[in-house]
Amino acid sequence: MKNIIIINLFCFIVSISHAWSLTSCPESPSYEGSVYWDNCIGTYSWSNGDKYMGEWQNDQMHGQGNIFFGSGNKYIGEWKNHKRDGHGTAIWANGDKYVGEWKNGLRHGYGTSIWANGNKYVGEWQNDHMHGKGNFIWTDNRVWNGIWKEGNFFDGKKYAAGEFNYMS
Repeated sequence: MKNIIIINLFCFIVSISHAWSLTSCPESPSYEGSVYWDNCIGTYSWSNGDKYMGEWQNDQMHGQGNIFFGSGNKYIGEWKNHKRDGHGTAIWANGDKYVGEWKNGLRHGYGTSIWANGNKYVGEWQNDHMHGKGNFIWTDNRVWNGIWKEGNFFDGKKYAAGEFNYMS
């Protein structure tokens, strides 16, 4: 958890220092091409209730930004070419949460997912699936520690509640 906080702080400081050098975007962007947003900070609201506030490059969400969906879902973090990419936090309306790395719009790299029911996975992700080394901690304190492949436990040890030692 300490590493996640340090990474979040670092990304925030880097993004803020970059954002200070950007100007405000002119007017509202238009898909008819009348206004083009590039290397600026702006807010865009869609008719479905979605709203993005952040950096734009080449008329796409790019850099640091926040999106709030009409459904109640939200994402705060880094963007690249209109997709979640880099470090970010997604919170779903049902209470699920993911904090970690994204690539091309998918959870990819190291991250932590906490489901609304209290289950938690800490480890590696690939193409939006638990994949690689990781720990799944159940609400009853069982821990599955090992290797995951495409979202399924592949190899490792399944510990009973209270049996897993985080220091080993």
